[in-house]
Amino acid sequence: MRFVYSFLICTILFSSEVLAQKNILRGKISDENGNPVQGASILLNGTVRGVQSDLKGNYELKDFPSGTYELIVSLVGFQNWSQEFSIEEGETKELDISLVEDEYLLSEFSVSASRGIRGQDRLPEVSDFRINAGKKNEVIRIAEIDANLAMNNSRQVFGRTPGISIWENDGSGIQLGVASRGLSPNRSWEFNVRMNGYDITPDPMGYPEAYFTPPLEVVEQIEIIRGASSLQYGPQFGGLMNFVLRKPDKSTRFTAESINTVGSNGLFSSFNYIGGTEGKWNYTAYYQKRRGDGWRENGFFNTDHAHLEVNYAASNRLKLGYEMTYMTTETQQPGGLPDSQFAENSQQSTRSRNWFNTPWFIPAFSAEYLVSPNTKLSWKAFGTFAERNSVGFMRPINQEDDLGNRQVDRDYYTTYGSELRLSSTYELFGQEQTLMTGLRYFNGNIDRNQRGVGTTGSDMDFSVTDGDFSRKLDYTNRNIAAFAENVFRFNDQFLLTAGLRVENIRSENQGQFNVINGVPQILEPISRSRNFVLFGLGAEYHLGKSTEFYANFSQAYRPVLIS
Repeated sequence: MRFVYSFLICTILFSSEVLAQKNILRGKISDENGNPVQGASILLNGTVRGVQSDLKGNYELKDFPSGTYELIVSLVGFQNWSQEFSIEEGETKELDISLVEDEYLLSEFSVSASRGIRGQDRLPEVSDFRINAGKKNEVIRIAEIDANLAMNNSRQVFGRTPGISIWENDGSGIQLGVASRGLSPNRSWEFNVRMNGYDITPDPMGYPEAYFTPPLEVVEQIEIIRGASSLQYGPQFGGLMNFVLRKPDKSTRFTAESINTVGSNGLFSSFNYIGGTEGKWNYTAYYQKRRGDGWRENGFFNTDHAHLEVNYAASNRLKLGYEMTYMTTETQQPGGLPDSQFAENSQQSTRSRNWFNTPWFIPAFSAEYLVSPNTKLSWKAFGTFAERNSVGFMRPINQEDDLGNRQVDRDYYTTYGSELRLSSTYELFGQEQTLMTGLRYFNGNIDRNQRGVGTTGSDMDFSVTDGDFSRKLDYTNRNIAAFAENVFRFNDQFLLTAGLRVENIRSENQGQFNVINGVPQILEPISRSRNFVLFGLGAEYHLGKSTEFYANFSQAYRPVLIS
């Protein structure tokens, strides 16, 4: 219901804004031969306003104040185009634009980006309030690879990314298990896993397991920055993995898409998407339903995903955004097999009563403000309200299910956090330099209930027969951090990066560990504070447009996990 109410509120606000449109700038983007150019980025320089050209090359910018502006048009493979224009209140201005082809790759916010094999790319030196220069990073462009997106097939998506190990522990594609640097891929817990730049795991410091993975049909790209990302994102050894979802279509008021897939083992997947831009507003929403029986016995799964994003240009300098994501899963777990049974039939299962469920709700607010042409601010506030529920026969796999009472474990996650980032450019050594600073606050609480005596049934029932759990623990992590990193460019080929991060973590643990002979075993409350200062250095040397050398040194530490 929270999702429905938020959607209705956003719809009302959107509708009221449409009734108050002002001036309009429109035109057509074409190449030197007069052919329409689709997907060109049209930006009012020094503002947060921008659109894209549609299939016919047409564009339209609405509802921005009268005045004099510089219009910038860019697209990979073409030279940047810019022109100053003036517009009066209530005026409709026509401006057609012809782009000239160029081999140098450009984009709205980046100077250059290097291309690799199909579907693989590298992040630009500076982008989206972060510094990527001098760091090992990859971009997986989902639309450019051949993969089974309906099933979130991780091996097909990550298989061509060097150094990534993949662990597929179920056939549903619900939980992603990848890692780098030889670390454990278990639920991707060695990565700082984010979506659109904000946390989506239960607790990055205490319980970073990725129970939630967005449907890859709506993911535009996956960004991976190895361990050197610790200065900007935190100390996880594996680095950062960020899922970037498709942004609202800036070329049309409304677009809709539906992808429906059927397959073997009872697979059915339905992905439905809408998006568009109208004046100061843009929006996107999707819903995915996926279910199937899995390739093993007792491998049933049923998932629902929903997401809504709405952005509003409050002024030429300020853009506000709201996102919310909801997921719920119903997964039967067939369990492991001894070697003898696996050799006999790898598809068999001796666990028919084991179930797993993860309701997940993630709201997020964002704001971007252009302080000046060289300085901009970004603020994100986010939360996670989620559960991890399991019920089943939990003994070793060489023991046969006795069909007695099952064990019930339930976790409740309540987390919220905020990040403030500032990006500033200045001139030094005759080159443009970039300074990135940020502050972070995070508070995560885990209410853990384990070893409950469940029913003797075989369905997904998390009720406890005696009404309580023998283990009831409460974990809290509070994290405050600040970082600063700078890119020093000495010429067009050589640059250095240097920075530091200050971390403060306070962890608390209390509760009941067990019940022995009817007597609760209460833990002595534990509280621990830790302070760290992390340093990092990086270097990058460009031999050409597509070849570079880089090296970096950074510090990190492994957080104390509650797993």
